[in-house]
Amino acid sequence: MAVRLTFDGQKLTWPGIGIFKATTGLPDLQWPDKQCVPDAAIPEGNYKLFIQFQGEAPIRNAADCDLGPSWGWSTIPRGQAAGTCEI
Repeated sequence: MAVRLTFDGQKLTWPGIGIFKATTGLPDLQWPDKQCVPDAAIPEGNYKLFIQFQGEAPIRNAADCDLGPSWGWSTIPRGQAAGTCEI
C-alpha cells in the first residue's frame, strides 16, 4: 500500500493518521548548502520508508551518543537505557 507523506522541514504529515514534529538535521544545518555535511543533514530527494516500528534505536557509539540507522521508525533510548547520553 502506497502512502504519500509530506514534509515541510518542521512537520511530517501522514494523511488520515496525524501530523508529527520532524527535522532534517541538526540545528543550523537545515539548509540546502549544508546537506552534504556528514552525520548532520539529510540530502534533498525522494525517499521510500519502511513503515514498521523497529523498537529502540541501536546505540552505535555510546561514547559519542551516536545512534545507528534503522529501517522504519524507532524510539530514542531514554533514562537508564541512554546511559550518559541522557540530558
